[in-house]
Amino acid sequence: ISELQRDGRIPYLDATPAGEKVYLPLGFQPVFGITRWQGQGTGLEGAGQGSSAMPVDADACPALDEAAFGARRAPLLHSFIKRLPTLARQQDEAFVVARNGRLATQIGPLVAGSEAQALDLLKAALDHVAGPVFLDVPDRWTALSDELKARGFTIQRGFRRMALNTSVLNGNPDQSFVLAGPEFG
Repeated sequence: ISELQRDGRIPYLDATPAGEKVYLPLGFQPVFGITRWQGQGTGLEGAGQGSSAMPVDADACPALDEAAFGARRAPLLHSFIKRLPTLARQQDEAFVVARNGRLATQIGPLVAGSEAQALDLLKAALDHVAGPVFLDVPDRWTALSDELKARGFTIQRGFRRMALNTSVLNGNPDQSFVLAGPEFG
C-alpha cells in the first residue's frame, strides 16, 4: 500500500465477503460487486462463425484494455493471448481473451463499447470452449448474467472490488464486462 501511495496510485483489490470485513477498517471502500460464474462451454464445431469477431490484434488489445481498466498490463494480455490464441477474439474496438487454468478455462478480460457487443463476444467465446469455464462478471451487467443462467451456469462466489479511501475507479468501468480474475484485476 505504501509503495502504491508513494507512486501516487490508488490501491485496489477484489475481496471475498470475509476479506471485505478485514479491508473496511483499513480504509478500503466498496466500489462494485463481482460474481464468479461457473459452467460448461459448449465446444461447438465451427463456433463463432456467425459472429463478426476476428482473431485478436495483439498490439491493439493493450490500449483498449488500458482505457477500460485504467492501468497498463500489456505483458499480461500478451501472455493470455499466447496461452489460448483461438479464444482471443476482437470485434471493432472490443476484445475477449481467455486462459487455461488448473480447473477450468478462465474467460476475461472482455472489453467492449456496449453490453450488446460484449454479449456477442461472450457467446462466441462460450461456444468455442469445451469443458469447464469460470468468469468474473461485474454485477451490473445483467444481460451477461442472464445469458450465463440460460446456459446453466451457476454462481461460485462473490467478490467486491474495493479501493483505498475512495469509491472512484480508474479507467472506464462502462467498458469492462468480464474481468481477468481477482488475481489480475
